[in-house]
Amino acid sequence: MRNFWLYLYSQRNITASLFAIAGLALYFAGIIRLYWWAIVPGLYLIGALITPVSRTDLELKNNWNDEDVKNELDRVIGRARRSLPKEAVDICERIKTLVVDMLPRVRALPGSLDAFSIRQAALDYLPHTLENYLKLPPAFANIHPIKDGKTAKQILMEQLELLEKSVQDASANVLQGDAQKMLVNQRFLEDKFAKPEDFFEVKSGQTA
Repeated sequence: MRNFWLYLYSQRNITASLFAIAGLALYFAGIIRLYWWAIVPGLYLIGALITPVSRTDLELKNNWNDEDVKNELDRVIGRARRSLPKEAVDICERIKTLVVDMLPRVRALPGSLDAFSIRQAALDYLPHTLENYLKLPPAFANIHPIKDGKTAKQILMEQLELLEKSVQDASANVLQGDAQKMLVNQRFLEDKFAKPEDFFEVKSGQTA
């Protein structure tokens, strides 16, 4: 239900609805008659597909809980799976696993740049990267060079590898912070309990 309301107020739904309303207007004006029942939903779909993710949409997504983020990753990768090279799917799955594992830690670091990067990888960077690739016909993406002799497929792999590396680095920084907390706690315990015999000597003197 929460996802429904988030989408209802998104720019994507608003634009798509305007496309559908335009289709209905054409129908009532008598401009289209046949297959209007298919044209109107088709216009809605076109409006949704051509509308980029807006800042407002991203802000709404940033309020998602861990389960929402996991479900979104499952949806994005599942939808793209059949059109992606196997090696690209493998990287996407590794990114998803790493992000999902880090989400509980990320939630505890609301002001952290690394935490922000990990969530954005799931909610913006990965979906946007896949969406750009999926707009291309498969034959074109696999064969036609588009930059420096590289095909869209090769560029996609480079982008996914870069994204995976950025998530790994951000995750390492978050974990390093947790490791530092352990060291701080160790120093605290050492300072407090390094010489337990002193404690007993003081207690013995007080008793005497």
